Amino acid sequence: MDEQVCYFAGSGLITSIGGNSQTVLAAVRASISGYQLSEYDDNQGRSISLASVPQVLFDQFDGELELGVKLSAQLDRTVKMAVLAARECFQGKNIHTPVPFILSLPEPIDGICSPAPHILIRNIIDVEKLPIDRDCVRQIAQGRAAGLMALELAHKYLFEQGHDYVLVGASQSYQHLPLLRYFYERERLLVEGGSGGVTLGEGACFILLCRSPDEAIVDNGKVVAIPVPSYAEEAGSIASTDSAGKNMGEGLHNAVQKALVAAPQNSISRLYSTMNGEAYWAKEHGVTAIRNQRKFKEGIVTEHPADCWGDLGCASGLAMIALSADTLLKSHNEQHHLVCASSDREWRSAVHLHSRVI
Repeated sequence: MDEQVCYFAGSGLITSIGGNSQTVLAAVRASISGYQLSEYDDNQGRSISLASVPQVLFDQFDGELELGVKLSAQLDRTVKMAVLAARECFQGKNIHTPVPFILSLPEPIDGICSPAPHILIRNIIDVEKLPIDRDCVRQIAQGRAAGLMALELAHKYLFEQGHDYVLVGASQSYQHLPLLRYFYERERLLVEGGSGGVTLGEGACFILLCRSPDEAIVDNGKVVAIPVPSYAEEAGSIASTDSAGKNMGEGLHNAVQKALVAAPQNSISRLYSTMNGEAYWAKEHGVTAIRNQRKFKEGIVTEHPADCWGDLGCASGLAMIALSADTLLKSHNEQHHLVCASSDREWRSAVHLHSRVI
C-alpha cells in the first residue's frame, strides 16, 4: 500500500534573522546567527544570550490588532509574529474556501501564564480576515514536538474530511520575566562568558499543506511530500524530576524509527534537529543516530538551526519543515530528509520529508 502523503504548499516565517521565509532560510544557509547579549542579567551581572526578533519589525507592523485589556510585550510580539507569518503563508494563493487551522502551542509550565491562544486565533481570523474555518481550529500544546505532531491531524482533515488545504502554525516569544527566570533557575541559559546552555529564540512559522500535488509549490520540477508523522514518549525527560531513564534517548529513537519505516536504506541525506546547545539533547541525538544509521547516507548532514535562530520553542518543528522543504526543492541531489523535534516534557516527534518529480 502506498504511503499517504500531503504536500508542501507554502510557508511564512519570522525569526531573529529575518522577517520572511526566504530571508530566514538564506541566513541559516549562510550560518548567520541572531544571538545577542540581552538587557537581562543573571545574579552575577552576566548578560543572558537571546535571539530576539528585531524591534523594527514590530514597529513597522501595519494593522490594528485586538489584544484585550491584559496587554503584555510577550502577547503583543506573539500575535504580531503570527499575523506576519500567516499573511506570508497565504500570499499569492487563490484560496476562497476556508481551511482548517492547527495551532501549535508551548508546553504548560506550572505557575507561568502563556499568551492566550484565543487572542491569536481571533486576530488571524476576524481582524486579518484570512480564509480560515473557525469551526476547524485545533490546538496542540506540546512545545517543540507540537508542530510535527500537528501533521497527523492535518492528514485527517485532508484525507478523512476532504479538505484541500490545512494551515499549521506556531508563534512563541520568551519576552516574559517569569519564563526567563524558570530557565535561569534550572541553569539552562547561555550567559555571557559561558559555554553550554540554550539561547532562547523568538519567532513564528506557518505552513500550508495541500492534498493534491497540483496545488503544491513546484521547483526544479519537484514537489515535497510529507507523510503522517511519528511520535513517542521519553521517560525521565529534561523537565522531569525523576532521574530514572534520563538521557536514554528511547523516545526519540522510537519516533525516528517509525518515521523512517518507508524510507529506503541509506537515503536520508540531511537531518534537522531541535538541539539547542544543551548537552542533554546531544546525547539523545547520538543514541538515535547510531540506532538508525542504516537509513542514513554516508556523510549525512546534521542541521540544528537553533544555532542561528535560537530555540523557537513550539515553532521549532514547523520552521525546520520550511527549511527542509525549501532545501529539497532547490537541491539537485537530495531527495530524503528527516526532521525530528523534542519537547522538554515527554514527547518526541519525527517526520520523513521527500521530494517527488512531477
